[in-house]
Amino acid sequence: KVTVLDNFMFKQNTLAQNCLNPNFEIYRGDARDKLTLKPLVKDADIIIPLAGIVGAPMCDADKTAAKSTNSGSIITLIKMLSIDQHIIIPITNSGYGIGEKDVKKLMRENLKSNSYKTWRKRVREFSDRRYNYK
Repeated sequence: KVTVLDNFMFKQNTLAQNCLNPNFEIYRGDARDKLTLKPLVKDADIIIPLAGIVGAPMCDADKTAAKSTNSGSIITLIKMLSIDQHIIIPITNSGYGIGEKDVKKLMRENLKSNSYKTWRKRVREFSDRRYNYK
């Protein structure tokens, strides 16, 4: 089952062909809104956050939206996850994004100490498993 949250900022209909699929649900909303996210995240096995203000011109035009969407919404999601859920964060870092060290710093600063340690352990375990699948 795939659940999508989109604010339709650009009035696109690129997902319309999937709407007839019974395993596809789409919701209009803001990825920064905890009340919108909570019911959508609670039953998800894997979360792939794709919301973002991308491109240097757009980020420069609205720095508050860029920061609250590109990092704030990710932190909100991470805090909502249970230990059984997974998140895949696609990062292109095309010269204006944040790097791996920045992500670790954000997590250390925004997660409780024990949660951060648990998260890092999960990342290491996943890396070990991934090595075995290569």
